Amino acid sequence: IGVMVAVAILQPTVASGLLFGHGHFEEVAGALVLTLANVTAVNLVSMATLLAKGMRPRLWWQAERARQHSRNALLGWLALLVLLSLSLLLAERLRG
Repeated sequence: IGVMVAVAILQPTVASGLLFGHGHFEEVAGALVLTLANVTAVNLVSMATLLAKGMRPRLWWQAERARQHSRNALLGWLALLVLLSLSLLLAERLRG
């Protein structure tokens, strides 16, 4: 977890803070979008890994509830990743 935070999340978050402090607001938006994309991708991949490994609740009566919550969360993170991808494509086309 520490490596994931250090590699994927810390640098764009620090960059956005430094850029904001220097008044480079257009670049701040890019760094924050990168941070959000990294958080989304890490959550999506971690959920997919846990599901692929067969992680299940210990108690049988929690299995259906966990399956429903996992499915909803997976769809939510996937939808956010698609929205982020579309916004990046749109921003790139607007730039030129």
